[in-house]
Amino acid sequence: MSNAEPNQPGGDLAVEQMTTSMTLPGTREDPNPSRRDRLDVEQAPQGKITICTIPNALSLGRLILGLWFPWLPLSWQLPVVVVAALTDLLDGTSGRLFGACSRLGRVLDPLADKVFVTGVVTALLGQGVLSVGEVVLIGLRDLTVIIGTAVGLAWRPWAFRRLAPTLLGKATTVAQFIFFVVLLVIQEHKGTAFAVTATLSALAAGYYIWLFFRQPVQETSDVPRS
Repeated sequence: MSNAEPNQPGGDLAVEQMTTSMTLPGTREDPNPSRRDRLDVEQAPQGKITICTIPNALSLGRLILGLWFPWLPLSWQLPVVVVAALTDLLDGTSGRLFGACSRLGRVLDPLADKVFVTGVVTALLGQGVLSVGEVVLIGLRDLTVIIGTAVGLAWRPWAFRRLAPTLLGKATTVAQFIFFVVLLVIQEHKGTAFAVTATLSALAAGYYIWLFFRQPVQETSDVPRS
């Protein structure tokens, strides 16, 4: 008889090796922990990619509101700005709370912010509430990120492998939402709100430019996303 009996050492070893080799990556018994560490957070246990998460849905909703904003009735504009601000607050919070952060979300969140800001300033420009110069100043951070992304993808694509938010970027986004509310509710305070928003936007733009040019040519590092 050439086949090993189940109670023989050779048979037990073969069964053990077969069981080990069939272990799925990312499980507790995975013999290669480095592979487990590389699994993206949006990969489900069955190996499927989870796209429809709460943070992604909130960001997508904000993006749609931004596209729709220039055609909204005037009476709807303030509620929509408030709703968009809440989605911006809740998408990151819910992602951390439910462990639902994802690669898609890291792109969709800042994209939704910029689309919404563009929609609002387009509407306010059409209404004569904002001038072109004011739009440039409050959106200087966003213009810098857009131009920097285009240049970086052509010149330093390795620098955009990971996207990291910055405190200045978050503060600028908050200031922009507050500025929009002021314009729609209490325009007598427009000057103060504009000065704060434009200052934060300029500081964020300068910081992003400094971060970009200080990176060594072959270094892969975090770059700002918002």
